[in-house]
Amino acid sequence: MSTPAAVATLRAQSHPINAIAFHSSNLRLVSGDDDGWCIQWSLVTRRPLAVWKSHSAALLTVKWMSDELLLTHGRDNKLYLHRLNDSPLDTDIPGAHDNPDNWRRPWLVTSLDVNALNFCSAATWGTNRIAVPGTLDSDTVCNFCN
Repeated sequence: MSTPAAVATLRAQSHPINAIAFHSSNLRLVSGDDDGWCIQWSLVTRRPLAVWKSHSAALLTVKWMSDELLLTHGRDNKLYLHRLNDSPLDTDIPGAHDNPDNWRRPWLVTSLDVNALNFCSAATWGTNRIAVPGTLDSDTVCNFCN
């Protein structure tokens, strides 16, 4: 079996990428990096659709919960649920010294303080279940259901 050839290379993040998730439509992709930045990509144009700083530390997870809800889990001990719809967001690629507050962020549906002291990221099941390492004890699992 031969090695498959890359269809495209998406370049924009200036830090190592830690998390990637395809959208169910297979037309979009979200990548998250070691500095907390997220980029939503168009796989048709191969350009950013949205760029924002989701977390103040490295991303552990990006996961689509539905067509427009994106879950992000960061090393800043935060879990965020963002609504990504047709509202205009910035597509400019940040420089090393740019202020992340200058970028518009997607609508924040909810946030949750979680444990990120270990390297375990959030797990999801369906559109309404999230499991994370225990907030007070890493030997336990906290399960949240909407």
